[in-house]
Amino acid sequence: MPLSAFESFSINDLVALTSLGVALYSVIRTRNAERRMKELSEFSLRLSEKSVEREWALQCCDALVEGLHLVDRPETPVTEERLLDVQIRLSSLIDQGRWLFPNTHEQQYGNAKSEAYRGFRQKVLDHLVEAYNVLKDTGAQRPSRDALEHIKRNFVTEVQTILETRERQNQLEQLAPRPQQRLATQPGPS
Repeated sequence: MPLSAFESFSINDLVALTSLGVALYSVIRTRNAERRMKELSEFSLRLSEKSVEREWALQCCDALVEGLHLVDRPETPVTEERLLDVQIRLSSLIDQGRWLFPNTHEQQYGNAKSEAYRGFRQKVLDHLVEAYNVLKDTGAQRPSRDALEHIKRNFVTEVQTILETRERQNQLEQLAPRPQQRLATQPGPS
């Protein structure tokens, strides 16, 4: 550029160019902030949706653990009343789970049934039905502790997948990183 082009450059031109630069920078920052806010808003909405599922899963886990501990001690008699209480809660949680996890293939199977019961249950509900049946079908004999433990483990695994526990944790770390903390002890096996 010839020197004469710079000579005709006034202070007003410099102010205008600086203002243009600041405006462009502000637009870019605003767009980035809007994108970030949208990501945070979507993440918050997903967390809110998952909180209902998480609350339901907590109640299910409590019922499964109660049933497991009820049959865990051979020296303690299992009363029909306590078994029935756990069965009632499991039955209710199964139906509540249908609200969160509706059946699949409802058009192809079970057309004679009520609408919520048509089709096939989702896997997470199958575990609860299985636990309910183990507790119900025992009659006079003690329910199988090993069977209930197996069912509980499968349920917890399924819920961890549904709640996207690992993905949520990774997203949270990306959106709001925490300083690394050292553990005083080594983690033990699960």
